[in-house]
Amino acid sequence: MTPLEGGALVCVWSTLITLALIPFLGLHLLSAPLGEVALQVLTQGVLSGLCATLLYGYAIRALGGTLAAAYTAATPAAAAIGGGLLLGEQIGAATIAAAVITGLGVILSTGLLSKRQA
Repeated sequence: MTPLEGGALVCVWSTLITLALIPFLGLHLLSAPLGEVALQVLTQGVLSGLCATLLYGYAIRALGGTLAAAYTAATPAAAAIGGGLLLGEQIGAATIAAAVITGLGVILSTGLLSKRQA
């Protein structure tokens, strides 16, 4: 499956599930401010939903499934650092320790530190 096909598959199923839940959860889209809806469409729909899925598919193709999956473990650490730098959130010692341990785990899982065979 190509990255584009993978992204399309995820988007189709997400849309179908969301549409199926509307009768149970309601639809308040029309009562929300247009600016908030546009921001959610951009961040959740385009960037997180479509772009991230396509880029992950390309990463799998370029790196292989194992390496691409290893790098996804760094996402929570990157989010914590980004939250601190961009949003002014508090980053405590536990968050820093978790980010460092996660980063080391990613490095070890990629084989970056293993001896190269000639």
